[in-house]
Amino acid sequence: MGRENDFEFVKWAKEIKIRDRFICQICDMLSLENKNTYLESHHLFSWDKYPNLRYDEQNGICICKYHHDSFHERFGFGNNTKYQFDQYVQIIKIFEKLLKSETPPAFLSFNEKKEK
Repeated sequence: MGRENDFEFVKWAKEIKIRDRFICQICDMLSLENKNTYLESHHLFSWDKYPNLRYDEQNGICICKYHHDSFHERFGFGNNTKYQFDQYVQIIKIFEKLLKSETPPAFLSFNEKKEK
């Protein structure tokens, strides 16, 4: 049976989105204002390895499809943990800070070296 046919899962996913006010908890994208934003309810401790937490509201977070896909590209599917999610968020926040910096570190410099 697919999760979309699992009443308890559908209820859990909806509760997560309502609790998080339909906002991606990583990038603050609001689904209700931007119709192109698709939000998903992510299990902090994976569905497969933590069956006792599948429908626990504390085991979920509302994130946009982009960040959900990106997280699973980095950490895979299954056996995921809250620690991995926290690592992912830290990486995103550091990257955002670097991009917004007026003086980015040298390794992010895209200026060509001037020849003498």
